[in-house]
Amino acid sequence: MSRQRLREVQRLGYRAYCSQELEALALSPQLWALFETFWERSPKRAWVYQVLDALGVGDVNLYLQQERARGLSFASLFQRQKALEFWLGFVARAGLPVPQLDEVFVRRQQKIFRRPLSYPEVQQLMKLPDLGEPGGLRNRAIFEVAYSTGLRPGEMRQLDLTDVDLGDGVITARHTKNKIQRCVPLTQSAQHFLHRYLSEVRPDWQRSRSQGALWLGHRGRRFNMNALTVLMNSDYACPQLFGRRIGLYHLRHSLATHLLEGGADLRLVQEWLGHVQLSSTQHYLHVQTQRLRQVMLQCHPRALAQ
Repeated sequence: MSRQRLREVQRLGYRAYCSQELEALALSPQLWALFETFWERSPKRAWVYQVLDALGVGDVNLYLQQERARGLSFASLFQRQKALEFWLGFVARAGLPVPQLDEVFVRRQQKIFRRPLSYPEVQQLMKLPDLGEPGGLRNRAIFEVAYSTGLRPGEMRQLDLTDVDLGDGVITARHTKNKIQRCVPLTQSAQHFLHRYLSEVRPDWQRSRSQGALWLGHRGRRFNMNALTVLMNSDYACPQLFGRRIGLYHLRHSLATHLLEGGADLRLVQEWLGHVQLSSTQHYLHVQTQRLRQVMLQCHPRALAQ
């Protein structure tokens, strides 16, 4: 989005800006009503602007070519393509004519597996936040809960106070990726730091806008886990400590790997992580097998014997 368009968004607000753009394109009433439904389902999403930009160009293929010429990353290009595919599919299901994409803009890359942290690295990560600061205590509680439960960052962000039961030591994940609610246990360490956060930090940050959210920022809004990822790789200097960029998702991968290495049942880990397909959990077994093979090559006396 250009700076001029961004200033218009800031001046008018999201909804007014979209309305102005669509009305300027003189879309049919039927298409306008369709976009109203489209907006209500997923408001304030970045791909709304991408759709508007493509409609403004008038040729979705030309739009994709222009975006590719900008030298954007694969993730950005793929996001724009999926935005258009979703909108065009929305229009097609309504029985309206839609333009066809001339070619596959970008193909989905093979899923990149994040190398999990070893347990000593997890311990090192836990010690990075400054517990003398409110934000540090909150971040330590987030790390502990993430490693205890294996929740995805998006699931962590959507947690409410009503989802926490410190008495039984469980957290209920209601807003999950696959829409399947699940209860996950808390370790004693996670319960300790979560209790400290709830008693020492959250009461001072709570505002009317908090609306029962578990994780808050210092202004009382629901805390965005992406901000924590940025903090981990800047202030906490994780790339220098671990040799790679670290995100909250690494704790989920690390938990799964450590559970399987400790002898946990595969089906139990599948339920713990909220995987629909067992094959998603079996991937961690593949990683464990690779580690065993490396140990064999290094230590077994006949590993390299002919």
